[in-house]
Amino acid sequence: MRKLFLAVLAVLALGISTVQAGTEIWRVDLGDENTWSRLTFAGTLLAATEHGLSHFDSASGDLLWKRDDLNKLAQFNVSDIVGTPFLIISERVGNIPPKSRLQVLNLSTGETLWDTGNFAGSGLGAYAAPDQNLLVYVADFAAKNPACTSLAMR
Repeated sequence: MRKLFLAVLAVLALGISTVQAGTEIWRVDLGDENTWSRLTFAGTLLAATEHGLSHFDSASGDLLWKRDDLNKLAQFNVSDIVGTPFLIISERVGNIPPKSRLQVLNLSTGETLWDTGNFAGSGLGAYAAPDQNLLVYVADFAAKNPACTSLAMR
């Protein structure tokens, strides 16, 4: 299996940086093939492999946290909520019958703040309304019977 290294290159912006453009700033061995990675609203880096989800400080490359139990996550199942310290994990955990699970993590620590546990149905989307302290979850709880539910975020 191919290993992937995450590397960050300096980009010279407005002449502020003292590092030459294209200079490697840090590199980290993920130990496994990277399936996806992206920056969060906070400017930190999420990186997923088949065996877990890792969260890095994008300036230093320091590992902030790693969750081996959050494996094989599709990128569309993970979303950070702009302006909040929350990360939503919506995953399918069974096929016949379909089962889903919704978790909210503390983006800074990786700690699970709350978890629905496994429930019958297929998750179709999770949408945050942080100003109303709500998370709206759309799911097909029974065959071809979509429904919405609102969950308090705190």
